[in-house]
Amino acid sequence: LLSYDIACQYSWHLFHRMKELPEHLQMTDDLIKYVDYVIPKFHLFRHGSSCQLQYSINLLPGCVHSDLEDPKRWWAPGRARSI
Repeated sequence: LLSYDIACQYSWHLFHRMKELPEHLQMTDDLIKYVDYVIPKFHLFRHGSSCQLQYSINLLPGCVHSDLEDPKRWWAPGRARSI
């Protein structure tokens, strides 16, 4: 599962970008086809309807109750203290 604000862009280019990585970091073509791409709920509304339908976590079985924003909730307070 790849969750990112612009997962739609990653899904289009991941295969080509993998070829640019050192071989030991590359995912095989067989493995890449099993990656599911989703856009976190907070960012999804900024995308067009085609992205919303294709990359909504609400439509991925087993993930509907997650918003995938939890890491930011834990990261943000610590970042404010470090500035």
